[in-house]
Amino acid sequence: GHLLAVSGLHVSLISFAIIFILLFLGISKRTANAICIVFLVLYGAAIAYPISFLRAMILFIALDLSFIYDINLERVEIISIALIITLLINPYYVFSVSLVLSYGAAYAIDLLFKRMMKVVDKKNKFNEAITFVVAINLVLAPVQLYYFHEFNFISLLTNLVLLPIYSALITVSFVIILISLIFARASVLLVLVDYILNGLYKFLLIISKLEIFKISIYN
Repeated sequence: GHLLAVSGLHVSLISFAIIFILLFLGISKRTANAICIVFLVLYGAAIAYPISFLRAMILFIALDLSFIYDINLERVEIISIALIITLLINPYYVFSVSLVLSYGAAYAIDLLFKRMMKVVDKKNKFNEAITFVVAINLVLAPVQLYYFHEFNFISLLTNLVLLPIYSALITVSFVIILISLIFARASVLLVLVDYILNGLYKFLLIISKLEIFKISIYN
């Protein structure tokens, strides 16, 4: 389900694309970061600041400010600050499953994944990818069982295989949009990206209906 959401990973990829292009154009890193922050704020307003986006945006801004002003903060501390700010913006988010899933995944990556990697061969990227997916789902699976009364193990495979593909397509489409501002004909490539994304979405709908990999808990 969260594969097609506006996640922190996608925000990171978009931010990287913006900064990379601006640096390529000769703009200083600090100015590029400032432009990226302004873009994220405006983009977030356009999509009504979903919780996952809000978290990623606050993390990006906090990390950028800590780097500029040489503030030594652990990533888990920044995640906690982002959580507090999110709840200050809207205290009712505390009842949102999106907040639990979004910050649950963030804490899982920073706390559980890093500890699991201490016993995993770091040179093997496939093992690292599996460990990453397992760490997140160890935290999110109980949450999904509690709120939705089911968990589909097929999500482990989709996150491992399809998430990188989807993230790459999102990044490519964003770069095409930026390029099309200068070269209008480049926008034609968006048709191809859209076709692939639609195919990926339909494929996800099909495999999500496979009951053999699903655990259901009903009251």
